[in-house]
Amino acid sequence: MDVAVGKGFYKANGRCLAENDTTGQFHAVRDKSINELVGISMVGDLATEFVAFARTLIGTCEPIRRITFPHPTVSETVEDALHEALGELILEEC
Repeated sequence: MDVAVGKGFYKANGRCLAENDTTGQFHAVRDKSINELVGISMVGDLATEFVAFARTLIGTCEPIRRITFPHPTVSETVEDALHEALGELILEEC
């Protein structure tokens, strides 16, 4: 399987830095042959808050373009991982 992996780190997130909670990360995995997310992994405080949200993203990339990630929130770490995994697809029709 040819994949692209995007990563988002708590240590690069404004909210996590403000709360001195910089140990954690999100990974998003896209299968390049079908341009769909096939996996998401999460480690860190508040990661469990994103399980249901992450599940809705598996198998697609279409709804991701419509998601608002407010600032400053931990969800921006998810956004970073998605942008890196999807690249230009985040701006196009999937």
